[in-house]
Amino acid sequence: MAREASKVAGQFLSICIRALDYCPPVDLTFGEYLRALITADADLVPDDKYGYRTAFIEAFRNRGIYPWDVKHLSPGSLLWEPPPLPLQKANVRAVLNQMSIDWDMSVKREAAYKSSEKNAKIFWHWLMDPKQVSEEEIAALGLLRIDKPRPDKIGAWAGDLRLRGGCTLLIDLATAEVRYMVRKRVQSPDRLASQLEQLKLARDAPGGLRSNYFASKPAAGEPFAVMHRVHG
Repeated sequence: MAREASKVAGQFLSICIRALDYCPPVDLTFGEYLRALITADADLVPDDKYGYRTAFIEAFRNRGIYPWDVKHLSPGSLLWEPPPLPLQKANVRAVLNQMSIDWDMSVKREAAYKSSEKNAKIFWHWLMDPKQVSEEEIAALGLLRIDKPRPDKIGAWAGDLRLRGGCTLLIDLATAEVRYMVRKRVQSPDRLASQLEQLKLARDAPGGLRSNYFASKPAAGEPFAVMHRVHG
C-alpha cells in the first residue's frame, strides 16, 4: 500500500509541475491553475482511465475553487480553448527557427537563463514587427503594440499603476501550430479592478503584503493561508 501511495503521489506531482507550462504569465488564479492541470494532463494522457483529472476537479470543488469562465466543472469544459485567430504558421516557424528550443535537464542553470533571455528578446522583436504579426493577431493575443510602458494615474492613488498583460502560447513544434492561447488581456476592466483592490489591501495592511508571509504575530491564523482565502 505504501508503495502504491508513493507511486500515485509522484504521478500527481508530475501533473502539477507539468501544468506550470499551461498557466497564464501574470495574475494566475487557482481556477486557472485547475484548467492548466486538466489541459496539460489531457494532452499527455487522453484516456484518463484512473480518473486523476476527475479527482483534481473534485478536490478543487470541495474547497470552493471554480474557474469563472467555464459553464460547468467537467474535464472537457476545463480545457483551454484553441486560438480564436490562428497565427500564421510560416511566421511562427520563422521565429522558432531563430530561437534556442533544445533545452533539457542537462543544461546548466546559468546557460538556461541566458538562453531564455535571448529567446525573449527574439520573440519581442518578432511581436513588434507588423510584417510578422498583424494588428489583428496582436489583439487576439490580448496585447498592445507600444514602444514603451505607459503607466497611468488611476483615480486618487497619487501614483503610477502599470497594468501588465501577457499570453502563454502552446505551440506544436512539428507543425508550428499554436494550439492554445492562455491570455491575460492588457485592456481588461476586470483585471484593473482586481489590481486596484490588491493595491488597496497592500496599502492598508501593516507592513504591506510582506506581512502576509513574515508577520511575527499574524492577526488571524497562518498568514499565507489567510492571504489565499482572500485572493483565491
